[in-house]
Amino acid sequence: MRVFLAIEIPENLKGRLATVQNKLAPSIRGVRWEKTEKFHITLIFLGEVAEERISDLEEAVRHGVRGIEPFKISLSGLGCFPNERRPRVIWVGIEGEVETLIQLEKQLEAALTKFNFEFDQKKFHPHVTLGRVKGPTSIAEGWSPFAKATEDSKFEVREVTIMKSTLRPTGSVYIPLSRIPLES
Repeated sequence: MRVFLAIEIPENLKGRLATVQNKLAPSIRGVRWEKTEKFHITLIFLGEVAEERISDLEEAVRHGVRGIEPFKISLSGLGCFPNERRPRVIWVGIEGEVETLIQLEKQLEAALTKFNFEFDQKKFHPHVTLGRVKGPTSIAEGWSPFAKATEDSKFEVREVTIMKSTLRPTGSVYIPLSRIPLES
């Protein structure tokens, strides 16, 4: 099964992100907007993991969260990968205790390596994907007012979710397999 490690976004903030999408949609062509239920922060994408290794994965994540207490982050700002001239992904950024979030990701990478898991080793850039651009488009300047919907969006990260991603013709579906709490 396809698996990744994630921080889930609280339901009340998912609504704010949907508002941002709705405000952006008329000004950006060719975007497949993410469904509200899929909003999350990807920590590490593992790809295919055998079902019989999920308990090992849970143990690896428990090792990875050691010494990390719950911390607060918030949604902030808009951006694109790779850049605004050739956008492929439109995202909302993360602020707050980002150093702790980065430390968590690094510890999880180390634990996954120790437990012999392979994973995508892209540089970690904490964000929530709003949409994926499907063709040539341009990003209108001055889109920062749309980000106001993410003001006062602080939330506490208390756990890491092991998420299953099932590919379907209508798009991927994410199913939480387990939630590993941070140490408190």
